[in-house]
Amino acid sequence: MNEREPPPFGDAPSLVPPVAPPDPRILPGEKQREAKAEPRSRPRSAREADASFFTSRKYVLLVAGLVVFAGGAYKSVFGPTSAERSTAVRADLAAKHGNDASTATSTAPLSPVAPVVVDAGNGAGGNPFGWLWSAATGTMTNGMAPSELMRRKLVAGPMLSDIGFTLGELVAGFDTYMHPSFEPMDADRFILRISGTDPLSKATYEYAFRFVATDGPEDFPSRHVEFTGPAVIITDLALNGELLGENDAFTILLQLQQQARIMRR
Repeated sequence: MNEREPPPFGDAPSLVPPVAPPDPRILPGEKQREAKAEPRSRPRSAREADASFFTSRKYVLLVAGLVVFAGGAYKSVFGPTSAERSTAVRADLAAKHGNDASTATSTAPLSPVAPVVVDAGNGAGGNPFGWLWSAATGTMTNGMAPSELMRRKLVAGPMLSDIGFTLGELVAGFDTYMHPSFEPMDADRFILRISGTDPLSKATYEYAFRFVATDGPEDFPSRHVEFTGPAVIITDLALNGELLGENDAFTILLQLQQQARIMRR
């Protein structure tokens, strides 16, 4: 009698709506949440490649190249000019010969002036090479005209390279108190001496160039050369009787080349 009888129409409907099971397409799973929480990274092989690059020889060479490039750029902007370097070389050489290094900046100045004429009796037209063809000295270059020799290009270096100016321009590159004189050695070789006393420092300087006249590359059939046509080869350069090394000689020739370019303007 006390038991509850079931309703005739079943249980009353619940007022709470049924909850559907979670849709994996809407709610991310555990692996999807981990992927979103973790930032996207490059593959492991790429990271290993980066690490190996920083410890490789290529990285060391790259850093060394950047350092050399930066040093060269700094020197080109803030370092001494070629004229200043040449002055320093002359100052060092002047100190070896007992001259005052403080006045060495005025040694053998190279400036665009007319060449000094050496009158030797046979120098028709005022050419300083005239006396080389006098009867006293004999022939030097098989009767070559002096004017032709003055127009010849200068060649120097192990590869006999054209250095960009002529023998006449070399003579004209020195200041007026520097006087040239020529000493023939044989049919093809001669020495050019350019000497003078600096009126400011009263120091005396002498440049001596040894040359070989050549008709062209055909004179060197078994050697690779970098010039064409007739030329005059610079074989040695001395200052005040002391033979200069390659670097010092190159510095002086470089300044003479710059003076030749100035004279052409």
